[in-house]
Amino acid sequence: MSLILLSNDETFNAGGGISRPNSFTNVLQSAMVIKKNSEVALQSFKINKEGQAHVTESNKKFGLFIGKYLDEDVEDDWDNSIRNTNDVNIPTGTYDQDELIDVIIPQVKKSIFHPDIQDTFNASVQKTGGTDFAGYNFRFNYNTATPSSSLPTEMVTADPGFNQFTYNAGVGSLTASASGVGARAIATTAPLSANEGSFITDFSSAGIDWSIGLSRYATQKEGESLPPYANVDGDGFFDFVARRDGSDLKLYHSVHSNLDEDGEISMEEVIYYGYTGAAYATPYDLNTNASTFNYVEFKLTGDKMELYLSKGGGARTRVCSHDQGTPSIKYNTFKPVNQVCSYLFPKINLLPTHVATIKTFNGRAPTNFNFNGIDANGKFLSMDFYRTCLQNGQTNLCSALDTRWFNDMTNASLYTPVGVNASGAIDFDPVLVVGNSNIYKQSYGRQVNGYGVANLFGFFDETYVKATTFGNTFALFTSTSVPQYTSSDSIFVRLTSTTQRSFNGFTGNESKIIYHCPRFDNAGNEVGALYFEPGEKTYLDLGNIGDTHLNSFSIDIVDRNDKPVDGITGDTIVMLHIREKK
Repeated sequence: MSLILLSNDETFNAGGGISRPNSFTNVLQSAMVIKKNSEVALQSFKINKEGQAHVTESNKKFGLFIGKYLDEDVEDDWDNSIRNTNDVNIPTGTYDQDELIDVIIPQVKKSIFHPDIQDTFNASVQKTGGTDFAGYNFRFNYNTATPSSSLPTEMVTADPGFNQFTYNAGVGSLTASASGVGARAIATTAPLSANEGSFITDFSSAGIDWSIGLSRYATQKEGESLPPYANVDGDGFFDFVARRDGSDLKLYHSVHSNLDEDGEISMEEVIYYGYTGAAYATPYDLNTNASTFNYVEFKLTGDKMELYLSKGGGARTRVCSHDQGTPSIKYNTFKPVNQVCSYLFPKINLLPTHVATIKTFNGRAPTNFNFNGIDANGKFLSMDFYRTCLQNGQTNLCSALDTRWFNDMTNASLYTPVGVNASGAIDFDPVLVVGNSNIYKQSYGRQVNGYGVANLFGFFDETYVKATTFGNTFALFTSTSVPQYTSSDSIFVRLTSTTQRSFNGFTGNESKIIYHCPRFDNAGNEVGALYFEPGEKTYLDLGNIGDTHLNSFSIDIVDRNDKPVDGITGDTIVMLHIREKK
């Protein structure tokens, strides 16, 4: 008769190899002799079993808001925000804690909709003492630096029929061909960074009729050259654009005006001149060009777009900005960059034979970014909100955002832009909407029904949560309560190094299983530290007709598929009893 204690060693080969909590091998210093005609049974068994998160239709959805905190005391303050509360959907299923994190991270990234924030989210399981489950950490590590300038590698046709151009990616020059009607091209490599990113173009060879600006996704495909709710003709659609109109420099942006129907936008002039503190009393004359400007620069800081002129990239003159003088009406400054147009790409219109050269572009392309919004497997990326809405047939969400008060020229209220903080990070604040909220919602009449992850994530009795720890460079959400999970998996002890036989009818194969653990242990627990000691042991014949020498024992903790069970942590201890058959 022999008792054999077997256990993994957490300090050895941690996280893999032959010493995992759910699969390990113990090697004896000298071979053990098992007498002939012996049998084996499990004497006792101790594991640490994590509970499992059960994601169902009732708790699979939550909301993510990234912007300035909404005012709880202002009714429908969500309608004042430039950004939406966006749905995050977790696939239904049963997950251990690490598996849940693995499915949450990519789902959250599908609902961020900002190029500078897209790659900043991560999450982890929180444990006390290294083993005891305490909830989750959800973290945003903000970008704080302006990305280095990199010229776009590609420009494509942005309007049907205006494809007569060549682009030299080495020097950033766009040349409209001598034949045809000219060029309307958009760069596809990366969107402009809101971490003080600049788009600078040399217009000295662009002629007397050009448009240089920034636009959301656009292609020459039918229905994709401009938003379906835009009233635009002539020089085409831009979100922000500088144009040479005869001798004058004119600025435009796409907003809602008194000439538009509900839900529509059009290109309206930005009156950057003639107000108190403006750089110019009248439109700048590019014909006389008293300052000999040849560079135009768009600069994006947070949600604030500015325009500068310079000579050869030297000293700049600020032409249009919320900070230029004291703008008195919305027409004096550019609109804010809202969620719909947060992915902005260089776009240039030229007449035949003329050239514009991109000199600087601080773009930020998130991991796996593709201008078309489709990944390598043909699935929607869900990075660019506008492109995603086009793909999903939900441009009504874009129209609703594009026509809120800050873009409505019939509303006299001025918008206060959001910039960057002292560390250079965009001054937005993330919010997790874990339950039904009247504060953080998308539209009138919608109580964000279906948001129900408060208990799943460990934010009991909350409808929305702000970061529990934050600074200029990060925001951290840590569970305030320990989520209460159960374990629905059956687990089995498998002894693979000896010659006993058992069969798994579910798989149809021979198995080495020697014990099925009940749902509750001897103390009535189903998760955490569990201890099992069967009252009546089940012995399996080893079938050894002679004495057998063994120098190792291998244990696996498996499910009914004979696959190692996830969610086993810490020390696993198995005590075997081997005796001669009776």
